[in-house]
Amino acid sequence: MSKPLLFIFAFLFFSLSYSQDMSRIKVVANKLDFNTSLSEISADYVDGQLLYFQNKKAIKSYSQYYDLFMLDSASLESKKGDNNKVSLTEQLTIITNYHEGPCYVDEINNRIYITISSLDKKGMKREKKLNTLNKNRLRLLEGDFKDGIISNLKEFSYNNPIYNVGHATYSNATKRLYFVSTMPGTIGESDLFYCEKKGDGWAEPVNLGKRINSLKSELFPYVKNGILFFASDGQRNQVGTDLDLFFVKESEIMTHFPTELVGANTPNDDYAICFNNNESEFEGFFTSNRNNKFSGNDDIYSFTITNVDYDKNFDLLVKFTNNGEYLTTGTTTLMDDEGNEISSKEIDKTEFNYYKLERGKQYQIAFNNDEYTRLFAFPVNYYSGFVSETFDLENDAIFNDTLLVDNIDVLVDKLDSTEKVIAKVDPVIDEKKVTELDPKIEEKKETELVAVVDDQKTNIKDITEIPVVVPKKDNLIKDEGIIETVKAKTDPVVIDEPKKEVIKFDRKESFENIYFAFDSYTIYEYSQNKLDKLIGYMNSSNAKYVILNAYTDSRGSTTYNDKLSVKRALATREYLIENGIPEDKIKYQGFGETNLVNKCGNGIVCKDIDHRLNRRIEFTIAY
Repeated sequence: MSKPLLFIFAFLFFSLSYSQDMSRIKVVANKLDFNTSLSEISADYVDGQLLYFQNKKAIKSYSQYYDLFMLDSASLESKKGDNNKVSLTEQLTIITNYHEGPCYVDEINNRIYITISSLDKKGMKREKKLNTLNKNRLRLLEGDFKDGIISNLKEFSYNNPIYNVGHATYSNATKRLYFVSTMPGTIGESDLFYCEKKGDGWAEPVNLGKRINSLKSELFPYVKNGILFFASDGQRNQVGTDLDLFFVKESEIMTHFPTELVGANTPNDDYAICFNNNESEFEGFFTSNRNNKFSGNDDIYSFTITNVDYDKNFDLLVKFTNNGEYLTTGTTTLMDDEGNEISSKEIDKTEFNYYKLERGKQYQIAFNNDEYTRLFAFPVNYYSGFVSETFDLENDAIFNDTLLVDNIDVLVDKLDSTEKVIAKVDPVIDEKKVTELDPKIEEKKETELVAVVDDQKTNIKDITEIPVVVPKKDNLIKDEGIIETVKAKTDPVVIDEPKKEVIKFDRKESFENIYFAFDSYTIYEYSQNKLDKLIGYMNSSNAKYVILNAYTDSRGSTTYNDKLSVKRALATREYLIENGIPEDKIKYQGFGETNLVNKCGNGIVCKDIDHRLNRRIEFTIAY
C-alpha cells in the first residue's frame, strides 16, 4: 500500500479535533499606501519586513515577470514607502534575470524557498517567438536566509524544465513543503502538492487530491497554525472566474473540502495571503486588484482576522523510523514532562500512532520493541491543530550521554593522496613476516635512526625531504588541485573549524587495547586475536558504536604523528569492516602523540617498552 493511501486510511478512523474554529471569523482589510502604479504581490512577512514582488519595468508594464523585494513595516503606510525597498533579486542575478517571486521564509530553520523563472535568454526569445512569453516556466530554489542575506541556494529536488514548480510554503508542524506544480498527476491547470521532509532531502511529491485541487488553478499556499490557506479560481460553489482565498486544516486535507475565507474575497482577484510570525494572531497581508482601473494592477492589503476560537486540544500523529525504514511493530508510551505514563499502545499496521493531546503542554514518548528502547521529546505545541512527527531511533532519541568525535573527512584530509590509498586498503600483514610488539610480550629491541638537529633528537623520517614532481604548464588547467594551490597565493584562505560528529548513547565501556610497532600501523596476529574477540562481542550485543582512539609515542614531529595515528585507526577500522562490523558502527579519531599514558614525552629518555605503551588504540563500546 502506498504512503498516500496509508495516510488516508489512518485519518478515516480518527475524529480529529480543531485548534481554531474559523466558522465565525471576520476579516478587516486595508490597502497599503506604499503600493505603486505597478503590480505588487505579497509573499511573506519576516522580522518586521514584508517580502513581495513587483513588475519588472524593463520588460513591460503589468508583465508576469517580477523582481523580489523586502520593505520594512514602517514604510508600508507611506506614500513614498516604495522608495525604501531593498532588492533581493540582486542576490539572485547569477541565477536568474527574468522572474523572481514569490518566496517563503521558514524562520525556525532559517530556510528560504524562492520561485524563479526557468527561462534563460535563449528560452525567453523562443517563448516570445511562439507567442507564449507570458506563460511562465517556473522552478523552485531552496537555501539559507539570515538577516536578509540569501546563501547556499540549490535546486529543489523535483524541478523539471517541462513543467512548473513553485509557490512553496513549509509547515513545521507536519514537516511538509507545500507547493504548486503542473507535474504529471496534476488534476487541473495547476495543483497543490506536498513533500515530507526526509533527512536532508524530500520524499516524493503527493497530490493533495480532488477535494482540494479543482479542474482549474490552485496557487499561493501558506500555512498558519496548522491551517493551509491558498487561492483558487475553480473551487466548487465558487462564483466567477477570479481568484479567491480558501483554507483547510492540515488534518483534514484528505477528508474535507476547503472553506472560503469569507470577508477577504471580492468579485475581483484576491490571493497570495501571508501572515506575521505571531502565533496567537491572525494578521498579515494579501493581494487584490479590487477597485483598480486595470485588472492587471495588483496591490497589497493588510488584514486582521478576528473571532477565532481556539480549541485546547490538538492531534498528534507519530511515526518511527530506523535506517530509513518505517517501523510497523513495537509499543509507544506517551508520558508527561515528568515521565508519568499517560497512554500506551501498539503501533498499528499503517505505521502510525495517533494521540489527542492538550495544547501548551510538554510531552515525551517512548518506543520499545525486542531490540530497542528509546525516549523522545517534541516541542510544545501551542497553536497547531495537527502535528505530525517522525522520530528516527538513532538520530532523534534522548540519550544519557554524548561524545564528540572528528568527522571522518576531517581525519582523512590529514593524509596526502598516496597515504589515503595506502591507509584505506592496507593489507593485514601475517605474523610470519613481523612479530607483534605488545608491551606484554618479550621481543627484540628496535633500532631507530636519529639525526641531531639543534641539539634535539629527531627521527630521520621527519627531516627527509620528499621530491615534488611539477607537471608541465599544459597540464595545469587539468588539475583542479593545482589550480586551487595557485589561487591560494592570491585569494584569502578561509579555515573552517574541524567538523564534529555527535555520538549519542546511554552507557559505555572499555575494551582491551591493541599496540603497534614503532613507525607502523600494521595489525599483527596477536592484535587480530583481540579484534576478533571485539567483533564477536559487538555482534552478540546491542552496542551502537565502537569508538577507536588511536595514539603514537612522542618521537617524531607532531604533524607526522597525527598522520600516523589516523593510519592506525584506518587500518583497524578496515579490519573490523572486513570481518563483519558495519561501517556506520565504527567511529574513530587520531590523537597523535597526545594523552601519553606515562612521562615519555619529548626530551625524556625512556626505554622502548615504555614508549610502546603509548603506541596504542583504545576502544570504547557505546550502547
